[in-house]
Amino acid sequence: MAAPVMDEYLVEPRTAWVRRIRDEIILPRREHAANLPITRAIREGRATPAEIVERALIPTLWRICRFPELIAALASRCPTHDWERKTSLLHNAFEEAEHPFLLARCIRALGGDPDPVLRGDPDAYRPSTEQLARRDWMTYIVYHRPWIEGVAAVQVAVEAIVPYAHKPQWDGLREHYGLSDDDLAWFAIHAGEVEMRHGNEGILILEQYVADDDLALQHRLRYIIDYVTSPWLAGAATAGSYS
Repeated sequence: MAAPVMDEYLVEPRTAWVRRIRDEIILPRREHAANLPITRAIREGRATPAEIVERALIPTLWRICRFPELIAALASRCPTHDWERKTSLLHNAFEEAEHPFLLARCIRALGGDPDPVLRGDPDAYRPSTEQLARRDWMTYIVYHRPWIEGVAAVQVAVEAIVPYAHKPQWDGLREHYGLSDDDLAWFAIHAGEVEMRHGNEGILILEQYVADDDLALQHRLRYIIDYVTSPWLAGAATAGSYS
């Protein structure tokens, strides 16, 4: 049975091109994100703790270890006098530095060992060639492409989807596996209001910085959001390989 999806929280976009991104990319793909096979198994209490660690949590930990520096790079490249956005991104980067250690609590509570991933041990997790390519692509976008492209890749494509991907996991871990609020602190952030706020901020930034008549940039940002979110579709079709 498909996991129920949270009530709508995204801000209503002002511009038609952002509404199309929301309606044609973000909304359908977060439905897939909420219903990956491993996520459904966690929500229903069918996955073993070892399966949860191996198929969901360790891959996620590997990915998020890069996030503090990505958000810090976005903050450093933010337009100089946009103090509100710069302050928000710097605060977000500071928070992100703690998040791998919060997820590590959940991994330990389920009997796993997060320390090799936290140390950067190359044998701790073996990502696929596609995962490595996507990680390198995201790093290139954030560091070397125009700032607004990094915002689209991280704050829209990632942070507008993640709460939907992890809310069913959070519910299942709390209901079926006896984990405490302390064990689930990472999920409280990434399946809750904090991550929802980040996704909304990304949409507002697109509307603030992209001119209504700059069709070339609008198409480029749509491509970025489409590319970053496409693994949710592949993951749903390949028994949860995306986590």
